[in-house]
Amino acid sequence: MGIMAHNEEANIGLLLQDFLDQKLDGVELGSLIVVASGCTDRTVAIVSEFAEHDERVQLLVQPTREGKASAINLFLDQTQESILVLSSADLRLEEDTLERLV
Repeated sequence: MGIMAHNEEANIGLLLQDFLDQKLDGVELGSLIVVASGCTDRTVAIVSEFAEHDERVQLLVQPTREGKASAINLFLDQTQESILVLSSADLRLEEDTLERLV
């Protein structure tokens, strides 16, 4: 799972919790990588807190905002999973969203 984020402190914690609380039957959430691109708010701190408590959560920081394509490319370079799902950071999920999507 890859989440591209820029200044999403208001929602990123809610979204991460939505992903971690997914009801999964036929799929597994192997990793949850957040690419924080040029964030000037608490996005990085919030993701870091989640990463401390769940090893599936990883944080990649782009010090300057380089655009969504650049963030996606960074995510693709860092993941080892065979099925990739991309998400913006301004979403909320139903409890079976990931299962239905995959």
